[in-house]
Amino acid sequence: MLETDSLEFHYGEAARFVFPDVRCASGETLLILGNSGSGKTTLLNLMALLLTPARGEIRINGTGTTALPLSQLPGFRARNIGLVFQKPYFVNALNVRDNLLMANYFAGNPPDKARVNHLAESLGFSALLDKRITELSGGEQQRVGIARALMNSAKLILADEPTSALDDLNCGRVADLLEAQAREYGAALVIVTHDQRLKSRFPSQISL
Repeated sequence: MLETDSLEFHYGEAARFVFPDVRCASGETLLILGNSGSGKTTLLNLMALLLTPARGEIRINGTGTTALPLSQLPGFRARNIGLVFQKPYFVNALNVRDNLLMANYFAGNPPDKARVNHLAESLGFSALLDKRITELSGGEQQRVGIARALMNSAKLILADEPTSALDDLNCGRVADLLEAQAREYGAALVIVTHDQRLKSRFPSQISL
């Protein structure tokens, strides 16, 4: 589902990252570990097609992405990749429900209100759907961000510290949901994390 080969990224001459090859099949979970400055977030952004590699190839669901025209990348990303950011970004003028439905819009899919309700119930924020994003706590926003990443049944789920702001109960709930989604929809799940709770749970790991 996700394959990278010989990936490199350069921040000018000062910082050059050469990454190990990544393989993550449908339904599998892979953790990416490493100290600050090791390139974890850079690798995640490369796999999310937010950065262009200086060298190498990224294949998602059988498609070689480095040859895709720039004009096609946003649509491909929206249809195939679910992104969970460490700090989620929303449209503050919209309520939680409409922020989730925007994910369908950007992928060119019809609005799926039933999926909104299902994800909100699974992640424990059904009572918040009509609230503005600015009315939510940091942990609540993180759960909404995870739900948004799952709105289009992505084939690749990329998560940057998805449990960092969560207590043990919600950490387990989020890990369960991400893992279940990967299995149900045949998605590859890649998590960048420092969370020891996740390190103990998922044995497939790459250290940078």
